[in-house]
Amino acid sequence: MRPGGEADKLSNRYEGCWTIYNLLGLLRSECLEMCVEPLEDGIGVEFVKVLSNGVREFHSVKIQNTGNAWTLHALSKENKNGRSILGDLFEKLTDTAAQARFISQTGANRLHLLCEDAEASPDLASFHQRMSGDRAADFQAYIVPTCAGDATKALDYLKRTRVVSFSLHEMMKIVERDISRSLYRPDGQQIDPAVVRRTLAEVVLNSLGRSLKKDNLVEILEKDGYYEANWARDRSILEMVKTRNDSYHRSVRGQLINGDMIHRAEADEAFRVITLEADRFGAFVGVAGLGKSCTAAELLELLSDAGIPHVALRFDQPFEVLTPRQLGHALDFPTSPVDVLAGIAEGHLCVLLLDQLDALSIVSGRNQKLWPLVEDLLEEVRTWPKMKVWIACRAFDLENDPRLRDLFAKEKARRIDLRPLTVEEVVVEIRKAKVLPEGLGPHQLELLRTPMHLTLYLQGDPATKPPFKTVQELYDRFWNHKQDLVRARLGRDPIWAPVIDLLCDKLSAEQVLSVPVAFLDDCYRSDARAMASENVLVCENGLYRFFHEGFFDYAFARRFVHRGGHLTTLLLDGEQHLFRRAQVRQVLAYLRGENRARYLVELGSVLKTKGVRPHIVKLVLDWMRALPDPTVEELALLGIT
Repeated sequence: MRPGGEADKLSNRYEGCWTIYNLLGLLRSECLEMCVEPLEDGIGVEFVKVLSNGVREFHSVKIQNTGNAWTLHALSKENKNGRSILGDLFEKLTDTAAQARFISQTGANRLHLLCEDAEASPDLASFHQRMSGDRAADFQAYIVPTCAGDATKALDYLKRTRVVSFSLHEMMKIVERDISRSLYRPDGQQIDPAVVRRTLAEVVLNSLGRSLKKDNLVEILEKDGYYEANWARDRSILEMVKTRNDSYHRSVRGQLINGDMIHRAEADEAFRVITLEADRFGAFVGVAGLGKSCTAAELLELLSDAGIPHVALRFDQPFEVLTPRQLGHALDFPTSPVDVLAGIAEGHLCVLLLDQLDALSIVSGRNQKLWPLVEDLLEEVRTWPKMKVWIACRAFDLENDPRLRDLFAKEKARRIDLRPLTVEEVVVEIRKAKVLPEGLGPHQLELLRTPMHLTLYLQGDPATKPPFKTVQELYDRFWNHKQDLVRARLGRDPIWAPVIDLLCDKLSAEQVLSVPVAFLDDCYRSDARAMASENVLVCENGLYRFFHEGFFDYAFARRFVHRGGHLTTLLLDGEQHLFRRAQVRQVLAYLRGENRARYLVELGSVLKTKGVRPHIVKLVLDWMRALPDPTVEELALLGIT
């Protein structure tokens, strides 16, 4: 065994990192065997790999001390022994099945360009036609002499040579990511990539001149407690992924109308894009309440039926994580959900679904600290060519958050805008609920084309009520009927308002969308569980949340108003983070329909009080300008007479 210090040095050097990365290629089945410093063929190369097709691939890793790119002159210059870097590498290509790789931090662009021209040229004549004057001169001055003056041989050697350029930092990052993807510890301990790098460096140093195969490497690593990550054949991992996806389906079940999916053509369109087109990034986009999550759930069913692996994640949950690997551990995965998904897909098509991405927007301000995590997840996705991403996002956030807009532009996202339900679909669902639709006029039917509104209507005991007039009235009826159902379930008056208040206050104070189960269960377990059973709350993954973010906004506004709250007090007592925006908008909307006089007082106070931050004032002004029926008093506040 060589000294640990020598392995440590190798694991942190450029050539060592490249060697370790290729050694891990044995686990990825990218090669059958690998030999570092091969005895017979070792002159001028670090190692040779035997690929699955029998081709031998020679790697020459060189550091340019000047920090400049390698020139063809430097690569072909002979030393006192009559050898050159390029000559040693080309010597390996006398075997017509061999290939060569030149790797350097600083690159060798002139050689790279010649290799590209050679690859695209079927013969020497076309090669000369492709080359510019400088490249033609380089070929004649440096490449042909290195091949004993044989231009045909020189072209052949260039065809079988590739130039690879990474910085040491990039290489270290790639190796660490590959370690995380390739290995795990069955004892559940997290893997320290630096420790594994040193272990692999020891493997290299103790195997010089000897061929290593996958079985050899696996045996050595298992002795140190590291096992190959073969997620596609690990039943426990497949079960974890199924559990995660089942959890996602449960999270949208309460939003299903009449307990079942309404088929959306947009789900079919997304499935076609994923399976038949080249787009790697797509999205369901729509206004709040239009059924983005339910449509995403229908898409997942189509993927399941087609046998396409997928993982669904919601970003309205309070993940206390910073990295994809930490997110994976929070989900009980052994590593990043991206790498787990790629592992079970085994190089085939797979889909990562990211729902509630608008919760991260700077407009809504709900969960924006997770944005860097999403960027890291997408960076990982880019390393898996067959993985596609589908997201669900509110149109308002996409149009007003520059980060979301930039993301869509960068990824060339395929946007599918959700359409409201047709009037015919609405009538079918109303009749399915055994309610007569004849009493509804065009205005009511138009409002019910929004799936969230239809859900509130059907779960608000519509058969016993006269036709509604406003969306707020739908929320009021839902609130009252659900309270009656919880009362019947418990056989007593529910502790309804205290549970709502406790949850709203906690969500508002901490600016999150869910709380740990114990927060409600410690005092109100029976009532909270009954409210979850009646689809007022959702209890999953150890968390409570309201069944829909729109209902949280309504519940907060209703209780805030009934408890005598004032918006300026709410704003001036805190930091006025972006989370407050939705609350201000909802309180004003609630008051406008409930108490017009108090509404005008609160509205004027927010617009005129010093200390209210500009982004809040702008939000209110934008909201007012979008009102379909502004009053004289509202126009006066806008300065319009």
